[in-house]
Amino acid sequence: MKLLALLTVGLLFFSCTTNNKDCATVKLELSTERFEKLSGHYIYLFNPSITQPIDSVIVKSKKVVLNLTTDSSFEPYMVCVKYNDTFSGNTFKRPIGFANPNKKNEIPFLFYIDKGITRFKSYDKDDSTTSIKSFTGSKQNIVYLNNIELSYPSDSNRRETIDRNIRIIKAYPYAMHLLKGLFYYKEHFLDEELKKQLSFFDSDVKRTLLFKSFHDYFSISENFDKSFPSNITLENASGIVGNIINNNSKYNLVIFWASWCGPCRLEIPELKKLYANYDSKKLSIISISIDSEKQSWQTALKQEKMPWPQFIVIDSNRKKLDLNYDIKFIPKVYLFDENKKLIKLLERKNQNIYESLKSIIK
Repeated sequence: MKLLALLTVGLLFFSCTTNNKDCATVKLELSTERFEKLSGHYIYLFNPSITQPIDSVIVKSKKVVLNLTTDSSFEPYMVCVKYNDTFSGNTFKRPIGFANPNKKNEIPFLFYIDKGITRFKSYDKDDSTTSIKSFTGSKQNIVYLNNIELSYPSDSNRRETIDRNIRIIKAYPYAMHLLKGLFYYKEHFLDEELKKQLSFFDSDVKRTLLFKSFHDYFSISENFDKSFPSNITLENASGIVGNIINNNSKYNLVIFWASWCGPCRLEIPELKKLYANYDSKKLSIISISIDSEKQSWQTALKQEKMPWPQFIVIDSNRKKLDLNYDIKFIPKVYLFDENKKLIKLLERKNQNIYESLKSIIK
């Protein structure tokens, strides 16, 4: 596997050096101090969200070149340059900073990589040759290195904040950094407010995957608390993690509950009666626990002996559950048809939950 990764990096580098128009190239000039420390050692180009380096090269002179092969689907994103360092006997990869040409005394290490060449000098406080104008690269960095950010509104300044955001987007309609900020704050805006701000980005930004992900977000918003939970990753009673069982029953009942919920436990005998009255082609039942303690859930399963599939929400999907469903009260019961369209939504505050379900199914 490591050999394959090395071969891949080698192929990428070869492709870049023979076809520069398809490259994003980083040209780094090391300070005297840094060069003396790193000569003969590897330096790396990293996407901070991925553990494997994009490219690496052995330092042989003060000028270091790192490459990234691009194609028609390439989108600018943040990278950094790192080297191996040690602290208390432990080796780790330390990023190399540079003087921000727009903000005095700021030493960033992240920057947006794009097609073309990015140039910068490594920053060392005791290196007097470091120029304050030490970074040139993609226009994507104008917004980032000037600390230009969008913001989210409070009830008192909602219109003012949105108008300010629009002015900024109009000034920098190409800026992926602004799009990232809007995506981060998306839950603070109404859908129509988001769509209005998004309309001012240019066509290149509108083609990106991040921009398109807003469509998925709007789809979730439109179907909030209505969709069959097939996109929530769960764990079953045997410890197998995956998406929920998606069968072809005419009616599909989904119950959110927890081991500590007294009313949930009281409803289980009624559920068992309902389950016994219909075969699997007519009705399926799935229980999803929101327990935070898995052991408590497993103990409850042994005690209740429910004969239908049992699941628990895994920790990494709890936020996703909150974004998709309004689980403020349990038990909460969703009845879907064979096409997984919501027929009926019932909560404990509703009277005669199971009498209502039986009348619908009949």
